[in-house]
Amino acid sequence: MTFGATGTLTSNPSDPSNSFTWPDPNPPSSAKVNSNAAKIYDLRHAAYNSRGLFLRTTNPDELEAALKDALKDIDLRTSSAASVALNSGTRTTDTHLYQARFTPGTWNGQLVAFQIESNGSLGEQKWDAGVKIKSQNFDTGRTILTYNPSTKSGIPFRWNSLTTDQQTALNTDSTGANDGHGLARLNYLRGSTADEGTGAGKLGYRVRLSPLGACPRIIF
Repeated sequence: MTFGATGTLTSNPSDPSNSFTWPDPNPPSSAKVNSNAAKIYDLRHAAYNSRGLFLRTTNPDELEAALKDALKDIDLRTSSAASVALNSGTRTTDTHLYQARFTPGTWNGQLVAFQIESNGSLGEQKWDAGVKIKSQNFDTGRTILTYNPSTKSGIPFRWNSLTTDQQTALNTDSTGANDGHGLARLNYLRGSTADEGTGAGKLGYRVRLSPLGACPRIIF
């Protein structure tokens, strides 16, 4: 984002592979007439190469509009939250590549699997965990575990299996008060949509496109 600078270009090159020549910010002394205007394209060129946005502002109204454009662009992007991983050290007929992704605007995640072809190339997408979880029943279709620090063992993520401290934490609202909604919060984390949004009988929890959150992790 620039403040007050105008530059010399009216638009970005349309194709990263073309032969576009960026203005030289440090030309020979014989051609320094437009060098100051060209200097801001170090920033514009960097934004272009990183597939980001270049935003020019010359007054407070343009600054406000540019910040809104930047936040809107972030919302629309799908990003990777982790490096890709393979389920095997050698290629077999069942070797897959896994990638975790997230969408900032909706805070939902993906964990996608791709087939590795016999020639080593990346094949078609085989499944998306975010889609699979959405089709599962939150109560009967999912196995979710948590941890009991006293016994140092895994336990089902079910209300009656939790410790007293864990139940108390789920019953506590943002002000620190016990509101008795612990079971509803647990079911929401498991994937229930009953309390999403507003209306009769709802608790106003965030509406999700998928129960898979924005930060899935790949562990083998």
